[in-house]
Amino acid sequence: MRTLITAICLFPFVSLMAIGNNLKVKVNVIGEDNLPIEEASVKVGFFGPSGTGTLETGMTNEEGSVEVAGSSRLQVRVTIDKEGYYTSEKKYDVRKKNDDGKIEVVDQNLIIVLRKKLNPIPLYTKKYTGFLPEKGSDIGFDLQIGDWVNPYGQGEKSDFIFHYTGYVNDFFNYSGELNVSFSNAEDGMLSEPIDERFKSSKLTLDYTAPIDGEYLKERKFIRSRVGKGKDTKKENTIESNTNYFVRLRTELNEDDEIIKANYAKIYNGIVFDPRSDKGVASIHFTYYFNPEVNDTNLEFD
Repeated sequence: MRTLITAICLFPFVSLMAIGNNLKVKVNVIGEDNLPIEEASVKVGFFGPSGTGTLETGMTNEEGSVEVAGSSRLQVRVTIDKEGYYTSEKKYDVRKKNDDGKIEVVDQNLIIVLRKKLNPIPLYTKKYTGFLPEKGSDIGFDLQIGDWVNPYGQGEKSDFIFHYTGYVNDFFNYSGELNVSFSNAEDGMLSEPIDERFKSSKLTLDYTAPIDGEYLKERKFIRSRVGKGKDTKKENTIESNTNYFVRLRTELNEDDEIIKANYAKIYNGIVFDPRSDKGVASIHFTYYFNPEVNDTNLEFD
C-alpha cells in the first residue's frame, strides 16, 4: 500500500533534494531465537522531491519477509509493529560507493530483530531536567519520589548522591566536575552496552538487571573548556550514549551478602553542563526505578 506523505512533518531529518533513485527494500523480521516472525506490520518511508515522499506498507509472510519499492536519495525509515512485541524503528542509509568511486543508491536487504513483551510492569520513571541545588555539597536524589532530598526537595532517600564543583568565566571558558556516589556499600552503577541487534528496538537493554556484576560505587564526570584559539583545551568524559543498570538501597547480612536491594536503569547517561548563570550546573538524566525489593525486572509497562 502506498501513502503520500510530507517529509517536513513526518521525517524532519530529510533533505529537500530532488529524489529520483528507485530501489527495493526487503525486510526480514526475526525473533531473538532467529526464527521468522509472520504477520508483522512493516512501514518503509521513502522521500521524494520538494519535501514529499511515499510510505509503503506491507505484512511479513510465513518466512518473515516483505519487499516494497520506492524512490530515495539518502535514507529510508523502517518501522515494524506486531502485537505482543516491542516496536522497532530505524533509519537506513541507502547510498554506497560503486567501483568507480561514485555514490549510488542500492537495494536493501535488512534483517531486523523484534523483541517479545515478556512481563512489563509499572515502574517509577522520570526525565529529570533541572539544576543542581548547590555547589560543593553532597546532595541526594530520591528515584521513587523523583526529587532532591530534604532540604532541597521532597525526597526522603539518597539513592544518588551528587557532588558538583566548578566555575564559569564565560561561555567558552569553564570547568566542572560531577561526582556520583551512593548511600550503601553495595549500591552502584553498571555500564551496559546495547546489543547491536536491539538498537532499533523500543526495548534496548535486557529485561532484568544483573544480580552480579561490577557495580561501581562512584563515577566521576568532567566537562571543561579552557584557553582560547590554538591554546584551547577541552575535556568531556560525560557518557551521553551509555546506559546503566543501578543497584540501590542494599542491605547486607552478617556475612556481607546482599539480602535486600532495589534496581533501576538509566538511558543515555547522566549529562551535566557547567555553563549556567545560576552558579551551578544543569543536569539531565532519564531513569526507570522498580520499587519492589529484590525484583530485578525493569521491563516498563
